[in-house]
Amino acid sequence: MAAAVIFPNDFQNEYLNDSKQLSEQQRYALHDVIQQNALAWAISIALPEKIDKINILNASFLAMQRAIDALRIRPKHLLIDGNHFAIIPFSLVEE
Repeated sequence: MAAAVIFPNDFQNEYLNDSKQLSEQQRYALHDVIQQNALAWAISIALPEKIDKINILNASFLAMQRAIDALRIRPKHLLIDGNHFAIIPFSLVEE
């Protein structure tokens, strides 16, 4: 599963940083925050059959690309919650 979200430039939320550090309850709580503040958002999945065919890493890349493609607004910049992204040109911003 992958999600893509476009927020207004001035949007800030201290919990929207690293999804792996959030509890399941915190992730669910952020659902409404995201939907209420996002300019656009999309979710995509890779089915088990696709994962078996192309492996989990490539299936994750595919889900990420599909989520980005499903946005109704074309992003100008990507901030990836991860350490690499192979589908489209990117740059990593490390904090």
